[in-house]
Amino acid sequence: MEGRVTATLLLRCQRCNDVLQLPVSSAFTLAVVAGLDEAAQLPEAYEPLLPEESEIDPAALVEDELLLAVPAVPRHPAGTCEPPANTLVELPDAAPAQDNPFAVLEALRRQH
Repeated sequence: MEGRVTATLLLRCQRCNDVLQLPVSSAFTLAVVAGLDEAAQLPEAYEPLLPEESEIDPAALVEDELLLAVPAVPRHPAGTCEPPANTLVELPDAAPAQDNPFAVLEALRRQH
């Protein structure tokens, strides 16, 4: 089974929180297999497709290909957007350093 999926996805930019139009294009070559043994024997050019039911849903195949094309963190290209000003968070000053748990042992060692 061979196919190509081409679409423009509307996503949310994780940097500026505005709409991001992401053009995607993905080609796939699948071979329907009955089990993992058959999948292991496929030529490298094929991806195994192990259907969960007796029928294959083409819409589900297209959806899977589109999901695989989406980056983990969708963002506009660097330098083309900025985070909203009201979302910047100022970190509090660093917490005071805690006492070293080995300070007592060090003090005992110095006594002897």
